[in-house]
Amino acid sequence: MDEAERRARVREQLSIIGARWALALVVAGLVAFVALVVKAASLADQAIEAGPQLNASDRVNAEEQDNRLREQGHRLRDAVEAFRTEHGRNPVSLAEVGVAPANMSTEFGEWRLNPGDPAGYELSLGDHARNGFVLSWRQGAQEWHMDVSR
Repeated sequence: MDEAERRARVREQLSIIGARWALALVVAGLVAFVALVVKAASLADQAIEAGPQLNASDRVNAEEQDNRLREQGHRLRDAVEAFRTEHGRNPVSLAEVGVAPANMSTEFGEWRLNPGDPAGYELSLGDHARNGFVLSWRQGAQEWHMDVSR
């Protein structure tokens, strides 16, 4: 083998070694990236599971707000029940019951009445997309229900 052939062969071997190192670095980089993505997804899942953390005063404010909304809902429910007793049917709207629009409005929108069937109606407030919850009174079940979405 002459000198030119030997140099060509050495260059070829160095080229192969360089390509293998480059491939190893790319693989190592991909492995590190995948590990980072998995860790980020895990942290995001933990944050979602933990939900918002309320301090004591926020918790008290939330409870007061919940009580205030339920009290307003009780007054509306009582007006609907009085209408049902007097007319023998569900009203089609809160306006038909005689509730003024100002008494239906809250910072979470207006109370809504779904007349349902003769056996039951539903009063509700809130919107999953906008407020993250819907508070409702189900006449058939005779209970308040808070549906919280994530």
